[in-house]
Order: sequence, then structure tokens, then C-alpha cells
Amino acid sequence: MLIIVSSWSYNRRKDREYRKKYDELINELKQKNTKADESSKGKDQINSSISSETEKKLLKKLETFENSEKFLKKGINIAYLSNFLNTNPKYLSEVIKNYKSQNFNTYINSLRINYIVDHLYNDPKYREYKISYLAENAVMLHHRFLLLHLRRKKELHLHTLLIS
Repeated sequence: MLIIVSSWSYNRRKDREYRKKYDELINELKQKNTKADESSKGKDQINSSISSETEKKLLKKLETFENSEKFLKKGINIAYLSNFLNTNPKYLSEVIKNYKSQNFNTYINSLRINYIVDHLYNDPKYREYKISYLAENAVMLHHRFLLLHLRRKKELHLHTLLIS
């Protein structure tokens, strides 16, 4: 009886922790626009070889790109995106590194993960899908990569998102 009660207590505590992390993630997604404003305020501190006018234009184009869901395109790379945004790969890489604090691949994968989490939160139908379908929908190489990325970057387990 003691074992059952202690395991139930442990599971309940873990579920609360996951729920808290889930709520934090949802708040982060809701405040996505305010983060962009904060990053542009801190640009005076960033040493850059790019003019501030070019940086502003590029950040605006990146925001448009993020809202267009073109990051779901299979095989997207920095050359494709720089061509799409009418800039060069060096500028694009530097802006992503300075303002998003990520390299290009991590940036794209983060957009894809946020896309999945946002859909899981806003569309209950998504919660009925298999993990492999969710990974395929977000152009992840494998569903294990999706699970691994959620655990490492967001400190979440997918079942927490599916239950909520």
C-alpha cells in the first residue's frame, strides 16, 4: 500500500511539474511578438558588421518568414532563405545568431517545434494524431527527433501536451 501511495504521489508531482512547464511554454508562444520587440531594443549592445538599417529590414523579413510557415518546407537551408529574403547568407546568419541567439538549423527547428506546440494547444484535433504524423507535418526527420528536441529544449514530454 505504501508503494502504491508513494508512486501515485511521485507521478502526481511530476505531472504538476510538466503542466507548469507546459503553461510556461504556452505563455512564451503568446508573447512571441513582445520578444521580438525586446530583441530589437537590445541591438545597441550587439557588435555587428551590418548596418542598423539592414538589420531592421532583415528582422522584419524574418518576422514575415516566421508568420508565413515557409519554415515547414522540406530541405530548407540558409541559401534558400537568404535568396527568399533577398539578402546574403552571411548577413542572415549573423542576424539570426545575434537576435535569435541560435544558429540557422536550431532556429528552423525551434520554429517547427513551436509550430507543433502551438497547434497542439490551439487545435484539439492535433492531439489525436500520432507522434510520427506530427513530426512529418513539421518536416522533422524522425519522430524521435521531435521528442528529443521537446525534452532538451523545452523540458517537456509530448504526453503532457497531448493530455492538456
